[in-house]
Amino acid sequence: MKLVLSSAVLAGVLLLTGCGGSLCEQTCARYNACTVAERSINMDCTDYCSNVDSLNARANTAGVTGCAAKWTAHLNCWQNKPQTALCDTDNVDCDQSATDWQDCVVPYCDGVVLAGTFDRACQGEFDGFPNSLSLWSPFQSGF
Repeated sequence: MKLVLSSAVLAGVLLLTGCGGSLCEQTCARYNACTVAERSINMDCTDYCSNVDSLNARANTAGVTGCAAKWTAHLNCWQNKPQTALCDTDNVDCDQSATDWQDCVVPYCDGVVLAGTFDRACQGEFDGFPNSLSLWSPFQSGF
């Protein structure tokens, strides 16, 4: 009985202290908890968040700095919002922070495309997106 109670308390403490993945993975898991009617896709959170982190790192290495901080600001925007806000595809509360991040990484992607090199996150114009970025944040209105 003590073991079960201790395990339950420990699990609660870990949940409250933010364990359970990165801020991106936590936001993504909340997004995936929305109904299928409320979200456009079921995301592989580990893969998606890893791809965003890698894109931010490649941009930084190429001299396009500050994108990781803008991504974190976008994720932080959702931290105190209720689940219903994240599931509402018409909610614009965090659109500006999504745009700020996307605008940050687009110059990196433009450079990749102009150089004729390949970066899967930067093939947006070929995939029907309005610019060279193809790894957009789904945590904004319209997605």
